[in-house]
Amino acid sequence: MRRRPLRTITPAVTGALLLVAMAGAEPPQPPPFFAIQNVRVVSGARAPLEGATVLIADGLIEAVGVGIDVSADAWIIDGEGMTVFPGLIDAMSTLGQKQEEESSGGGRGGSPFGGGDAPQIRGPEDRPSTTPWMSVADNLAEDSRIEKWRKAGFTSTLSTPESGFFAGQAAMINLGDVEPRESVIAAGVAHRLNFSGGGGFRSFPGSLMGILSYVKQVFSDTQHYATARAIYERNPAGKQRLDHDRTLAPLETAMAGRTPFLMPENVGREIDRALSIADEFDLNAVIYGGQGAYDRLDELSAAG
Repeated sequence: MRRRPLRTITPAVTGALLLVAMAGAEPPQPPPFFAIQNVRVVSGARAPLEGATVLIADGLIEAVGVGIDVSADAWIIDGEGMTVFPGLIDAMSTLGQKQEEESSGGGRGGSPFGGGDAPQIRGPEDRPSTTPWMSVADNLAEDSRIEKWRKAGFTSTLSTPESGFFAGQAAMINLGDVEPRESVIAAGVAHRLNFSGGGGFRSFPGSLMGILSYVKQVFSDTQHYATARAIYERNPAGKQRLDHDRTLAPLETAMAGRTPFLMPENVGREIDRALSIADEFDLNAVIYGGQGAYDRLDELSAAG
């Protein structure tokens, strides 16, 4: 039997094998501790600290002060000449959400029916522009605006859906340089309402009066849905089980759990309207906009 000649591995091949092995290895993990040293700390609660240390453990601030002991395996960052201050929170934005063309459920300013012409709405039973089951936490994507917010000092935001009378559920998200799915701090923390943007006078609701009547009807339907479901659950024998309603079910959960409903009002008469709706349906209401809130200070204070 003929023997094959022995072949040697050249240095170039060795380098290639090494690169292949490195490419298959897991990426290095960041250390559990970060320490920013020699930095000026402004907390807003007391006088600024000079030459302080900020110790961060697993993504959370563990200690702030002068002369703090730092773990030997911490990543040391020299903050000399720099200032650390608490991150700002944008209380309402659309940051981090998919663009309209990316989302089948309506994006920034888009139709909640998912693109194209909205269907003809004949009445409240058709539930126009109503998508309370939609959650920002399920609709996140890369957003080039986030870096601008970070540079301005914002570290988190309440990102809310924008389209529709019942637009959907807001999420608190982190504005760090992370994957969208890793940015969610809390989901379903509020429901956003809008009292404008209907289909015009050719479909329902075609006016502000129609929109307000429709919104109140949905809340009334939710209360009836909750009552009917409770009756069935107490004694289901001989009763027909209530069909799941994807509009009313999340609203029932929100109303029962005192989840905030974000309501858009500016001038005094609009604020009166919001407070009236909140009182009628026992809602945990938060008014956004509010440029004329100075004219209803007593009413807003009494309503909490």
